[in-house]
Amino acid sequence: MIDFEPFAQVFGTPLSGTGVDLASLKLSHSVELLEFVTTIGSGCFSNGLVSIASQREQVSDLGGWEHWLPPSTYLFGSTCFGFLFCTSGNDLWLIDTHYGEIIESDFSITDFINDLAQTDVQGDILKRSFFRSWFTLSGRSVLDVVLSPTPAIPLGGSWDISTLSPMPMSLYLPFTGQMFSPESGMPATVHRLQQ
Repeated sequence: MIDFEPFAQVFGTPLSGTGVDLASLKLSHSVELLEFVTTIGSGCFSNGLVSIASQREQVSDLGGWEHWLPPSTYLFGSTCFGFLFCTSGNDLWLIDTHYGEIIESDFSITDFINDLAQTDVQGDILKRSFFRSWFTLSGRSVLDVVLSPTPAIPLGGSWDISTLSPMPMSLYLPFTGQMFSPESGMPATVHRLQQ
């Protein structure tokens, strides 16, 4: 049995009604994700700070980001600030949509999910304290949207709470994917594991 206790201790259970079936994400074959959904649940955690198999990940495609990934790689999780977690079943790809960085990780899906509970990861990747400040001001959960600075970071924006705008994931992915496409003036940087 796979243990997700570190994640569960920090993030608890998902918000009711925010989860989706792994089959709808084309990932019902992922043993680790199936175990997570079975033991912890699927959906948005901590008012949408992080989500795994939630309505936010239920998109028809990755909006251009898939160009950089192996075939049949799908979105299974994300942060409310557009940091994406993708897999084809057992591998792990992380996408920082604000800075155009794609990382092939040597972590297992289980190890990565549990690592989200680490204090440094909550600061660096999740921007938890930043989200808390935004949530305190706005009072709203972000269950199916991404919070993006306006203008976007690649267009000169900055991480300032007053500039955050909610954007549906279905619009956010092609917006950022286009900025970092191979044809753009600033294509994404891909960090692959050595073969």
